[in-house]
Amino acid sequence: MSSERSRSVRSFLDEKFKPTFDQYDINTGIPSSDLKQFLGKSHLSESKVHNIVDSADKDGDQFITYDEFLKQVSIFKIIV
Repeated sequence: MSSERSRSVRSFLDEKFKPTFDQYDINTGIPSSDLKQFLGKSHLSESKVHNIVDSADKDGDQFITYDEFLKQVSIFKIIV
């Protein structure tokens, strides 16, 4: 049951976020500088934007992969 629920949650997240993510993805993910610029247009402070993006980039390659992005969505409960 837990496995089914995980697939269901992943399907929901993919449906909600993947098309938009793919618009900005350049094969290796979204450049962290682009994501910072995009989030900078929101109500978030500059330091919050940097913290979100820097903590999302787990491997430090300056690109946010879709999996890294989904982990941040879950951590910050953006979908709720």
